[in-house]
Amino acid sequence: MPWANGCGSTRLLWSDPSRERRISVAMLERSAPFSVLPGNARLLLVLDPIMIELTVRGCRSSLRRHDALAFAGDDPATLSLVDGPGRVLNLICRSDRWIPAVDRHGSAPIGWLAWGDSEVAKTGDMMFGDQALPCSTSLHFVQIDRTPPVG
Repeated sequence: MPWANGCGSTRLLWSDPSRERRISVAMLERSAPFSVLPGNARLLLVLDPIMIELTVRGCRSSLRRHDALAFAGDDPATLSLVDGPGRVLNLICRSDRWIPAVDRHGSAPIGWLAWGDSEVAKTGDMMFGDQALPCSTSLHFVQIDRTPPVG
């Protein structure tokens, strides 16, 4: 699916039935501003062996393969491709209910993607086409507990 700004495309991998959480792979084709996604939280993880610079609210971060950055969808963000086009994994969710997260587990035996009560697991690495995430990486959504304290 092409982006509204014409600077890339996205392939949806998973979405929950309520569309509050989704995981997609984006093809970054050229430097450009990101679309603002009000009310959402975002996590971007570089899949390909490239370097990108992502400027969010005026703060620039350099990201290489398997680096991740979380930011608010309300924040203006601009992408600069340093090494040419490549793919990133996106976790996007409603910011009032969920937080997208990436964890590094040292030498965990499996790679996994988890959301809510369901989990996709595979021995070895998580594959995205011909690229893989290290098996010690997990990507997930953390539910925000809005229950008032008791007592």
